[in-house]
Amino acid sequence: IPEIALYETMSEKDIFDANGNMRIRPMQDVLPGVKTNGLKSLPKEIANLKNLRVLFIANAALTELPDELAQCEEITDLEIYNCPDMKNFPTVISQLPKLTSANLSASFVSLDSPMSSS
Repeated sequence: IPEIALYETMSEKDIFDANGNMRIRPMQDVLPGVKTNGLKSLPKEIANLKNLRVLFIANAALTELPDELAQCEEITDLEIYNCPDMKNFPTVISQLPKLTSANLSASFVSLDSPMSSS
């Protein structure tokens, strides 16, 4: 569903035609490579969020995820979308024991990470 639907009251008929095709285009700020939310880093204090289950970050200037994220052991869903400054795979996500879904789309994650160089 386009992001604009979150800000305006729209029905499914406003968003999709009879064939299920979207009638409206996503907002400009969700295009790959466009950073709009101003988030540059996650604080180490994220480790205090012991019951955090879902973490979605989009359109940010993040370059990495803090190692302390591994202490958020309840995370099941993680989405780091459109964070083009994040060049290396965030290996900390491999330490999330309950993670069942991860989306790193449009984050330009390099396969030349420390994991693949051994």
